[in-house]
Amino acid sequence: MKKITSKLIDKIMQERGFKDEDLERNELEEFIKKKYGITFDDDYSFNSYEYYFYEETTADGYSVFVATHDQSQINIPEDVYYNEGSLAERLVEVIYDLYSDSRIYITDKNDYWFIDALTEIYNDDYQEEANAVIKELKEQGYTE
Repeated sequence: MKKITSKLIDKIMQERGFKDEDLERNELEEFIKKKYGITFDDDYSFNSYEYYFYEETTADGYSVFVATHDQSQINIPEDVYYNEGSLAERLVEVIYDLYSDSRIYITDKNDYWFIDALTEIYNDDYQEEANAVIKELKEQGYTE
């Protein structure tokens, strides 16, 4: 009887382009570009993005974070965030909602919230694909 093992799942996942290890930021960006068709840029001079994520400073010196599709009409209750964790959650939503060939402006692609958001998407996609692999193996007569 054929048995499903973590080694077998890892082998199939690698064949499908997934790694069971922490990825570097550039690897995460490449994964998102390949799967979702979305690119990230920190060059503001392009100035034609589907979405913008950046930090601003308030009049009294506090940092806030903006996530908007239209910089000329920022909606304070919907587009401005006090903490970076919420900004990461918003980026995940935006990536799932945008269409292929979209471009997103990110002030600093080395910020932890950006890497956390990409890692969350990668891990979710990894788990979804691993579940599909297990289902396929069971259909082929493998057991857990």
